[in-house]
Amino acid sequence: MRCMRCGEEIQAGAAFCPRCLEEMEKFPVKPGTPVILPPPPKPVQKTATRVRRPEEEIRALRRWVKLLLAAVAVLLAALTVVTVLLVKCRKKGMETVPIGKNYSTTEETKTPGKGSVAG
Repeated sequence: MRCMRCGEEIQAGAAFCPRCLEEMEKFPVKPGTPVILPPPPKPVQKTATRVRRPEEEIRALRRWVKLLLAAVAVLLAALTVVTVLLVKCRKKGMETVPIGKNYSTTEETKTPGKGSVAG
């Protein structure tokens, strides 16, 4: 059986558990007075948590380590590419090239109608 007040498991034939009886004795009620009891709380259902075995934990940790190493390798590769490009630009003197002046024209490449004679 269960306690009518809290829902705790009690002995057969009893209506309330000892703890609820103690609390109810603090607030006596005249005999014959109708009393409405709150519904007992729903029992808490424990969710089954799956415990991983040590081998599974090791596999999961190895997977994380592989992912982290791959991320670090990608970052290092990107950093290397950027560094190489910057070094090449410095060697070519590209930092001194004015913006918009990175091309040259000759008489042969001028378009007709722009001051040259097409022949």
